[in-house]
Amino acid sequence: MSQNDFYKNLEDRFRGASDTIRQRLDVYIPFLREMSTYTRAARAIDLGCGRGEWLDVARQENIRATGIDLDQTMLEEASSRGLEVEHGDAIAYLTRLDAESVGLITAFHLVEHLPFTQLQELLAEIYRCLAPGGIVILETPNPENLSVATLAFNMDPTHNKPLPPALLSFVVEQCG
Repeated sequence: MSQNDFYKNLEDRFRGASDTIRQRLDVYIPFLREMSTYTRAARAIDLGCGRGEWLDVARQENIRATGIDLDQTMLEEASSRGLEVEHGDAIAYLTRLDAESVGLITAFHLVEHLPFTQLQELLAEIYRCLAPGGIVILETPNPENLSVATLAFNMDPTHNKPLPPALLSFVVEQCG
């Protein structure tokens, strides 16, 4: 096994198959459908897009979405399905965008990988890039679930620290 494939193989084994993850993301479809009523900026950005499951959901709902990820192997899988993806760091990507230019920014299972100062920087950039009425969705393992807190979270050696829902909500509020 190549070191380049490690994270993709880890996700495949412990997070779940793409079809399973894709089905779990359907819960967020109402946000995509209502995005145009909240903001004129119908563009969506998925930070840490991985294999592109959320990009598939957006495409199904006729939303233009771009995925950003550091893992080239994951991006190759997403790209092979015709999804719009770019290799790069989430914060660096956002700094290149115009202010108030994005209607929806998502980060599924990304924020738990970041040191706290980078999380704050990421949220500041998200706030800057979101159009008025824009939506941000951050999904992270819930440490209030004992199985997640004691086992599942630790199955990913790249996780930094669990973020309890109340803390993550507070940090988002503090960033605007």
